[in-house]
Parts: sequence; structure tokens; C-alpha cells
Amino acid sequence: MLTDSERQLILNCSRQEMPPDLTLQTSHILRDPLRWERVLESAWQHGVASLLYRNLKPFAEESLVPSEIQRKLLQLYHRTAYQNLHLLNALEAVLERFSQAGLKVMILKGAALARLIYRHLALRPFVDLDLLIQKQDFPKAREVLLQSGYRVLPGLLSERLCWQYHFNLPFAKRDKVTAHVELHWSITDQFKGYTIDIDGLWARACAAGSSYREALVLSPEDLITHLSLHLDMHGYVNQAVTGQGNELRFIFDPISENRLIWFTDLYEFIGHHRRSIDWPSVVERSKKAGTDGSIASTLTLLNILFGPVVDPHVLNQFDPPRSTAVKRALLKWLMNGLADPDAAGSSGRSYFQRKLLPKRREVQFRLIRLMDLWEYTFPPFELFQKRGYVDRRSLLVLLYLAHVLETFCRFIGVSAQLLFCVLKRSVGNFLVRSPQ
Repeated sequence: MLTDSERQLILNCSRQEMPPDLTLQTSHILRDPLRWERVLESAWQHGVASLLYRNLKPFAEESLVPSEIQRKLLQLYHRTAYQNLHLLNALEAVLERFSQAGLKVMILKGAALARLIYRHLALRPFVDLDLLIQKQDFPKAREVLLQSGYRVLPGLLSERLCWQYHFNLPFAKRDKVTAHVELHWSITDQFKGYTIDIDGLWARACAAGSSYREALVLSPEDLITHLSLHLDMHGYVNQAVTGQGNELRFIFDPISENRLIWFTDLYEFIGHHRRSIDWPSVVERSKKAGTDGSIASTLTLLNILFGPVVDPHVLNQFDPPRSTAVKRALLKWLMNGLADPDAAGSSGRSYFQRKLLPKRREVQFRLIRLMDLWEYTFPPFELFQKRGYVDRRSLLVLLYLAHVLETFCRFIGVSAQLLFCVLKRSVGNFLVRSPQ
């Protein structure tokens, strides 16, 4: 676990330019004993090792950073640049094939941000290429990727179920650096309960720039929305931790599933577009889509980490973050042992961290899905009321009960399909292992 000084050092360096007050604070921190290996490990896990290298260079010249640490940071910087270069080459090849096929495509997240707002390719690491296509173009886009040497990611339980209930399909192509492509047709899955206007995203999209051929990127307002929702999805109890007073410590903890680089993206992007962002539109669309609590939580945490990035007056226009009893209980359990390693329940948290986090792409994904399904099935009544089409409370109660019943029926159908897929795979694996 990092000390407060070590966390603050990483946070101070998690930006492209360090302001004078943080430069002075960082200088003082560097004069104290630091466990540098832990600092490097945490910075790498949070995707900010290259920014740490860039911001510590002036201090290294003053001998405040050990030469061995500076050398390791430089290696990580070059490693990120090498990986990003290969992925961007893969992206350009995919975009060319999509263009030849007449497909419209939008670049999302890291691959878009690396060139839009970061001054050097190595400053924003990314491990996959997130591409949004129009839903009716999915079969054609899938075929283009397959013809380009990509394969649906091995281990996927069911491509059909992914198409029915998720919002992207993962592909991979082996090369010097394996290129992963996530082909999106939406930006959230249906069980989040949001009503995202996908047609509106396409109508407001902007050109990605000459480097990306005819590809598009989200408008500034929609990009802020998407980055905020992405953070809230991975940070599965962020809405519960907001306002608790221990946000920084929790965000740095691996159990939180947050990555600091995602907050840095928002900090840098909002700073870059500060004068042109139409905040009233962000607020209005979020209320219509039911995403305002998620966006408010992310932007509040952003202000806690990086200072007043978003005007408090703007934040007050969003509905406050909604934290369910399930998430509050989970947060309380996970936080046991964070401040006091000897606290009751810390052994359970330790088990969770040792046994489940190494498989977090499987286990935490299921954990997030279970909480999403619970909230989708039993949404807060006032939220359901906002989305209702009638004013009479008695009719709203009937609609609510009908929603719960319909959702249970759907889950039974989905569970049956999942069980069939699991049995089919198990039988196939058994036959493969059986002697001929």
C-alpha cells in the first residue's frame, strides 16, 4: 500500500504540465524517503508511468530522483511508445479497410485521445482499439476484420449472446504487438438502464483529423459523457465513495478498479476545450438519458483529484450521484482494512484482493454485471417515475411491477442460453481431451 506522499507524488505527475504550486510540493516530497519500486509499479498500473517520467526529468537533473529509477522510467516510456506505434499502425490499416468497404467508423477513448490532446505518442498508453460502428453495419465490419486477419477473441462464451446483450465484440490479431480491436455498436450495455441517443452521437461527431482518414470522433460534449460513463462502469462503487473523504486512497487501491489515466484524460480534455464545451447540453442530455448521476460522480471525483476542473455551478446542475444500498455495503466491506489493516473484516478483503483481483477481468466483470442487473431490475422508484409515461402513482406502481416481471422473464431466458453455451463448451473440451 502506498503512503500519502507516494500517492500525492503520482497524482501531481499525472498531467502534462505541473503547475508551480505542485512543482514546489513535489520537490518537498522527493526529499523524503520513498519506496520507489512501489511508486513505479502503481504508476504503471494506473497508466501514468510515462507522465511520471516526463514530470520527474527536471528533478532528476537536481539529483532528487535516483538514476536507476529514472532509467526504469525511461524504459517504460520507450515500451509505451513502441506499443502505441504498432497499435496506431494497426488502426490505420483497419481504417483503410473500413474506408474501402464504405463503412463509417468512430474512434473512441485512448486511440483517439493519444493524438487529440497528448503531446507525445508515449504519454497516453492504450492496449486496444475501440471503434464505434453503426449497428446495421456490424455484419459487414465484422467480415472486414476477419478478412484482415483478426479473429473473435478466444474464450468468448457466445458471440450471439454478446451481440444480443453487450455493446461490443472483441477481436485480436497476433503480430509483434498483438492488436486488440473492440468493435462497438453502442457505448453502454442495455442493463445499465441508460437511454443513449446513438443517432445523436453520430450526428454530432467530428472529423478525427488527417491522420485518421475519414474516421470520426465524438463531439467534445459526448466525449466527456463517454469518458465519465466508462469510468463509472469500471469504478463500480465510485458513486458510493464520492463525498466520503477517502476518495484518493480508494482510487489508488487496486480493488477500486479505477485507473488514474482515465481521470487524466478528462482533466486534459476539459482543459484543452474549456472555452468551447457546451455544458448545458451535457447536463440536458444526461438527464434525458438517465446518466446524470454517473457523470456527476465522475466529475466530482475529478475535481477532488485535480482541483476545480469543472465549475461547481455546472456540477450542481446534475442530479447527485445515486448510491444503492448494495454498493454502499460492498464499499464498506472493501474499505475494511484500507485505513486499518487489523480491522475486522480485513481478512475478507485480503482474500478478495489475493484470490479475485488476479482474475478481475472475469470476476469483477461478473460482479459489476450482477450489481447492474440488480439495479436494472429494481431501479429507484423516483428514477423509474422520471422515465414513466403516466402521472398517476397507481399506474406507475403497476408499470414498475410489470417491469420487474418482464425483467425476470428475460433473465430466465438469458440464463438458459448461458447454461447451454457452458454445457456445449464443457462437452467440447471433454471430447478434445478424451483419448481417441
